[in-house]
Amino acid sequence: NAGMQIARGRFLLFLDDDDLMPPGTLSRLVAALEAHPEAGVAYGCFENIWPDGRRETGFGADRHLAGDLLEHFFRQIPHLIMAGLFRREAMDGLFFDEQLPSIQDSDFYIRLAARTSFCFIPEITLWRRITKNSLSQGDDPRRKLDWGRCLERYYWRLGGWQRLPPWLAADRLGRWWLRLAGEHLEQGERAAALALAWRSLRYRPLATSGWRRLWQAWRL
Repeated sequence: NAGMQIARGRFLLFLDDDDLMPPGTLSRLVAALEAHPEAGVAYGCFENIWPDGRRETGFGADRHLAGDLLEHFFRQIPHLIMAGLFRREAMDGLFFDEQLPSIQDSDFYIRLAARTSFCFIPEITLWRRITKNSLSQGDDPRRKLDWGRCLERYYWRLGGWQRLPPWLAADRLGRWWLRLAGEHLEQGERAAALALAWRSLRYRPLATSGWRRLWQAWRL
């Protein structure tokens, strides 16, 4: 946020201190935005680089989309924010929410997708170096809870109900809380599983999978 406030350029790009950009990336992203004046973000693929030198392309072709991506981002964790270039006017007044305990970049991307479209270039725009201390490599259940709360906050409090079909929001949120209920159940955390199953049924009251999960948690 501090960098966004003092930056003076026409475009903004985020780069973590342990990641790298392939040569020529900036010029290709700028060219993409100039060729698509309707888009506020140009992004590409990224490649994970492990300490042993192994390389792995991140995400799949189902994430390489262009246009209005709000509904897509509501279904899946958004793309890596470091793999894109952003038009300054598209981000006017938009900042990362420093009150969130995690997934600040995903929350930012959803709110950005509500105001602008995206264009995609089929090239690697980020080399993402993975280390044992990389925050994204942990399977912290709190991050999953934060993601669900982020989706609920966007839909109910930040105007998402005006942009997204009710059935889409109910299906996404119901399935997400049901998935977390199952994970907590596998860990033997009955109280958490019960609470999450009930939360899921609020969105999908006719889903037999939700009632079955609730019954499984209750029987423990």
